[in-house]
Amino acid sequence: MVDTGVNAFRINMSHGSLQEKKSLFDQIKKLNNRDGHRPSILTDLAGPKIRIKDVKDDMVLKTGQNMVIANEQEANDEKIIISSGFSFGKYLRAGKFLLMMDVFSWK
Repeated sequence: MVDTGVNAFRINMSHGSLQEKKSLFDQIKKLNNRDGHRPSILTDLAGPKIRIKDVKDDMVLKTGQNMVIANEQEANDEKIIISSGFSFGKYLRAGKFLLMMDVFSWK
């Protein structure tokens, strides 16, 4: 692959063991292309795993609609979207935007 023009390898750090990553890094560091240049290593670091669950099947959000987002212990309204494992209040502020998508219907 290096001889055909690959100049970087992207390694997903979310999967596999530390030993597997070290082995990949060591293998890549041994590679040189025809010009003697070594490919770069790009690491894809894991970000927060934000998941939305327990959403009513008939819930439809419209552009510009206000919605309350709460952790499980705060949820007591059918219209609340329940998130798990992430504190939105720590990162969001009034007047800021939050992009939400349904990955199954996004095209």
